[in-house]
Amino acid sequence: NRDSTNSNTPNFGANILFNHRFQKRGRNLAVNINLGTNSNESESEKINLTRNLNLPVPVEVALRQMIVQDNDSRNYGFRLNYSEPIAKDRFLDLIYSYNYSFTRNDRKTYDIDSIGLKEFSPELSNAFENKFVNQRFGANIRTVKKKYNYSLGVNFQPVNLRGYSISKDSMYTPQKRMNIFPVARLAYNFTRTKALNFNYFGNARQPSFTQLQPVRDISNPQYQTQGNPNLKPELNHNFTLFFNNFNFISGQ
Repeated sequence: NRDSTNSNTPNFGANILFNHRFQKRGRNLAVNINLGTNSNESESEKINLTRNLNLPVPVEVALRQMIVQDNDSRNYGFRLNYSEPIAKDRFLDLIYSYNYSFTRNDRKTYDIDSIGLKEFSPELSNAFENKFVNQRFGANIRTVKKKYNYSLGVNFQPVNLRGYSISKDSMYTPQKRMNIFPVARLAYNFTRTKALNFNYFGNARQPSFTQLQPVRDISNPQYQTQGNPNLKPELNHNFTLFFNNFNFISGQ
């Protein structure tokens, strides 16, 4: 196999954070707004030479293709976090977030003959777009002590993924799902220099362009792939555990 690719991937993102502390100690409102856009234009020349030795006479097949892709994505979202003190060292955190993304993918495949002429292959090409809406409703109880603090809560995350094939003029099956994730955080300070931190959170993530594209990629005949537009969003469960021990004198 021999592949050669030229690509251009400009992107832009912005984030705005507003925080307001009320007169009552511990009451707080935080608002985070984000938006972004990115694109990916690429042109790949793929050459594959296959030799089948399991025949009376070995047969060689040469495959040469040009794949041109034009991907665009736009997204925006916001997050609200409101904290209310319910005891001297205990707080209720209410969280809501909304994220919207629109993506468009155009893939064109050309077969190249022995003299370099290109022929468009409609069965290996497709153009489609999809919209992904991701919301999150959460409530946490946060306790803050002198040596430790922890949070326990739950998040509800409804997701909605809709796709449309432009080249085939057809809708993909909408994917709707309600995910429920517990939330757990713990920070314990043994001393000024020794600390233990534990975090768990879950999240749903949108499938990638390649995973959704219902077009066969035969540029490597021994490893052919095809995306599935009916894929459900991916679920991630993340556990992290950190222990830190720092010596100010030695710097270790």
